[in-house]
Amino acid sequence: DSFIVAVSDPYSSTLLHVNPYVQPVNDPPSLVNTGPVDVYADYTGAVHTLTPADLYATDVDNTPAQLTYTITQAPVLGVLYRFGVPLGVNSTFTQADIDAGLMDYYANPSVSGVDTIGFTLSDGVIATPIAGSFAINVIHVNTPPVAGLHDDPYALAFNGVQDTITIPNNAVFNPVGPFTVSAWVRARPTQNAYFIVIDKSHGQIDSTGWVIQGDSALANISFGLGQGGQSTTNFAGATSVTDIRDGSWHHIAGVYTGTQAHIYIDGVLEGSGAVPVPVVHNTRGLNIGQWWQGGRSFNGEIDEVRIWNVARTQAQIRADMNRRLLGNEPGLVGYWNFDEGSGTVVKDLTANANNGTLGGGNPAQMPVWTANTPPVMVSPGALTMVQDSYATIDLDAFDANGDPLTLTISTLPAAGTLYQVSGPLGAPVIGPQIVASYSQVTDVYGRVIFQPAPGATGQPYAILDAYASDPYASSAAVQITVDVYAQPVSPGVIYVDPQVGSDTYGGVVGWTDAYATLNHAVAVAKPGDTIMLAATDDPLLYSPGLPNTG
Repeated sequence: DSFIVAVSDPYSSTLLHVNPYVQPVNDPPSLVNTGPVDVYADYTGAVHTLTPADLYATDVDNTPAQLTYTITQAPVLGVLYRFGVPLGVNSTFTQADIDAGLMDYYANPSVSGVDTIGFTLSDGVIATPIAGSFAINVIHVNTPPVAGLHDDPYALAFNGVQDTITIPNNAVFNPVGPFTVSAWVRARPTQNAYFIVIDKSHGQIDSTGWVIQGDSALANISFGLGQGGQSTTNFAGATSVTDIRDGSWHHIAGVYTGTQAHIYIDGVLEGSGAVPVPVVHNTRGLNIGQWWQGGRSFNGEIDEVRIWNVARTQAQIRADMNRRLLGNEPGLVGYWNFDEGSGTVVKDLTANANNGTLGGGNPAQMPVWTANTPPVMVSPGALTMVQDSYATIDLDAFDANGDPLTLTISTLPAAGTLYQVSGPLGAPVIGPQIVASYSQVTDVYGRVIFQPAPGATGQPYAILDAYASDPYASSAAVQITVDVYAQPVSPGVIYVDPQVGSDTYGGVVGWTDAYATLNHAVAVAKPGDTIMLAATDDPLLYSPGLPNTG
């Protein structure tokens, strides 16, 4: 810069030329807000978008876009994202990113503690960046368990070698728009390199169809959708995080929205992916437990396979995953609950009646029926039995967080006697009497045995309540109503019973009608009596009750 100064006395003056040099001096940035911020994470995790109220720096010399944060310590209870891109050590973001709402912190599911993001802050001028840290208090929010009366008598066990179920092709398996596929699976730790849960003959020859398939090397499950063409690997889809090969039951749902694929494990969204073009279908059949070309066999149990012609929401998936369906729900186009318990056919309980054949008709490839079933429940529950007999009450519970659970009898029945149970599935053994309310159920399968007083009947005869607890909370109470009918004289009377699995004095008779609706009846005849059912030529199934053995 420059200026002129006139210097004078009473007699003369002179001009002085001044040329000052202005040296710029940078002011360092200043950290104003560095947290902490509270984030509440349930079993689905949590997302928090950072704002200037959480993390903010100011600088009189520079703009927010020039204020750069460099991560020196990454979070461990979650992940920091900038506009959908995960950041780690040495990644950078700016104050302008925070101001624009581009910075998101994703907390992991069901975690708690203090997460710290270390950083340095620079305006691009200062020699030594300013060190700082940002604290996030991750607070665990528990999802209470749900409890009910177990409502799923059978599943199918696949041997991991060649067992399969085949279902002929049908247009409902090839929807032109969104659809959802789901199943309960119990995968054993030992699996093939790839293992199929449900396969619409996804083509390694033409990249068509769709599949829910596990990858042992990557320890995940994927929902793949064919994109067509001559390539053998042109599939889009979504991949899970959870390794389901733990011998526990898990619910898997693949959802196609028309442009996106999502995969849910136990009701939790674990992966998403873009689907550039509509799914390219094929005319080949549907296979459960094995690839359509053979191999990739599943080792474990599968149950409750469902196909919908809509993209189900997370709330809808969670609402229905633990309950039995009727088959007439809107959008349900395929439903196999595997509750036949015997035979070589699994019936599609929707009006489409796309029944499946065990092993494709080959006895060597048929999965076997098992009573090890997922937590499919009904609440409140009802049980029907006859006088002077015992009945097994199958309680069940599910916890979305995966927390350990206990079952408690909160209200004892006012009439009759309740007993603890031991023994394997299908062969309960009467244990000690339960004499006090709020007694924990000791059976690992959640069973108790009820016995009415000698000669007593009533509809209802007794009511009891139970609930499930995890380490943090309890479920709502489930009420179980017991109806006791009189012992008839031979040849006996059939009472319709909507529940399954009741051990009765005369046993349980089950049949499937022409409309593929599973029905059950209690045969109240005495042992040795002959029971006649008219107007049916379907096979009858007999299960011995207690205390009888045959």
